[in-house]
Amino acid sequence: MPRAAAVPTGAAGAHRQRVRCTPFARALNWGLERPAVHRRFREPPKDTLKAFHPFPAFDYDPHPWDDLFQAIAVDHQFDDAFWQQRNILARVGAISQSAT
Repeated sequence: MPRAAAVPTGAAGAHRQRVRCTPFARALNWGLERPAVHRRFREPPKDTLKAFHPFPAFDYDPHPWDDLFQAIAVDHQFDDAFWQQRNILARVGAISQSAT
């Protein structure tokens, strides 16, 4: 399948083009374009917590950290009412700066 040619722009454009043309980058790109590999990384994992299993467990008091992790990383991964309620951008206009 033909790919569109990338046109480097900006000051780092030439550097990016050189990096993209290295044998390692070409091999990595070739591997990532394989259908089996692409399918593997196309969707986020079903069990979000599995992504953290390779890391060693540290001894800590689970409350409130486990509750916070469950709420943020598992229950509310996407922009829903939970995050909209906590969005500060709607209240930025109400901030006043007093001259001291």
